[in-house]
Amino acid sequence: MVLRRLYENALAAITLILLVALVLGGGLLPRVFRLSSAIWGIADGEADLTRRVSMKGKDELTEMAEGVNRFLARIQELVSDVKESAESAAGQAQAQGDISRSAVAAVNRQEQEVADVSGTMDAMSRSISEVAENIQDI
Repeated sequence: MVLRRLYENALAAITLILLVALVLGGGLLPRVFRLSSAIWGIADGEADLTRRVSMKGKDELTEMAEGVNRFLARIQELVSDVKESAESAAGQAQAQGDISRSAVAAVNRQEQEVADVSGTMDAMSRSISEVAENIQDI
């Protein structure tokens, strides 16, 4: 009788273990592996932020997949904002460079014009000096 009861308990325990293994192995573990594989697939590769984890159901794993997808969407949005800011900054830097080159060209033209006026003034001064000398000679 004790042996029979021990045998029945052992059989029940083995049956329970097999049922748990079937539930975990047949339903949960493959989904965990699929979620893990999807996340690693996104992380490895070229970190494609447009990819999403696809899981169906109404359990914790599906919620995790949705959380990962929401996180990826936010990161994608941040990267997009940073890209737009960098492009805008590059455009502004280009415009500032153009303005600076234009200002340098204007300063160079003014410098040349001042040099031309200075040369003309020197020539006029020499000419006036010669005229003054010629007048004194008369």
